[in-house]
Amino acid sequence: MNKFESKYYDTAIRMVKAFLDILETKDFEYITVKEICMKADVNRSTFYLHYETMGDLLKESAEYISNTMAEYFDQEACIQDVSVMDEKDLYFINAEHLLPWLTSIKENRRLFQTALKKGHTIGMDRYTDALKKDVLEPVIQRHGFAKEDTEYMIAYYLEGILAMVNVWVKNDCKKDIGDMVDLIMMCVDRKEEPNVE
Repeated sequence: MNKFESKYYDTAIRMVKAFLDILETKDFEYITVKEICMKADVNRSTFYLHYETMGDLLKESAEYISNTMAEYFDQEACIQDVSVMDEKDLYFINAEHLLPWLTSIKENRRLFQTALKKGHTIGMDRYTDALKKDVLEPVIQRHGFAKEDTEYMIAYYLEGILAMVNVWVKNDCKKDIGDMVDLIMMCVDRKEEPNVE
């Protein structure tokens, strides 16, 4: 990254952080570009160099939070070698995967509530991509499900979990994180053996 790219990136991050700070006390509809610029110590032209609309800033803020989830998610500790695990311990998802993710969402719930109201995705692609590759695919294969069915099963689990999280966010994350983990685990717990011929 050259000096200009670094400065450009740092300025964008300042505006994202300013926006997130303001969003904690004010609804999105009432936040102005002027407020963000004052808090981030940039001028209006700098804002418009980075974003065309406030919606663009909202989307980038959700992506920023998604990218910083790595701080909450210790991938090394969460991802185990599925090939050597005892079959009774093979779950499609577990508390070690859910707790850091839900903690981050709860801490940033105003952003996610706003994103959902505006019809934006919750910005979890990086997290869900890692979950697919490192957890769901290996577990599905180890359980002996047909390889061509993997994509469908992953969609089922991820969409279901995301739908539950969206409801939790809409309800201001009032349900305890531990209770949410238990509820998600109850819904995704594998109960039946695959029909392998």
